[in-house]
Amino acid sequence: MPDTIDALFAFAAAAAIAWLLVPVAEALAWRIGAIDLPRERSLHVAPTPKLSGIAILIAVCAAGAIFLPWDDETRAI
Repeated sequence: MPDTIDALFAFAAAAAIAWLLVPVAEALAWRIGAIDLPRERSLHVAPTPKLSGIAILIAVCAAGAIFLPWDDETRAI
């Protein structure tokens, strides 16, 4: 049971960090021009920032660094 609770805390931490970082990444994308403009084959109709995935990756890595145990099995990660 404690492993399940740790996993839920890790998920909650990753979600909270991503919730904070995604708007920052979107603002940065607009500032540097990392925007996907709609074309005739696109599914979106408004310009879409491209850097939100990096914010989610940072959030998942941060949650992993916080909640993974530091031992011989996880040190290489």
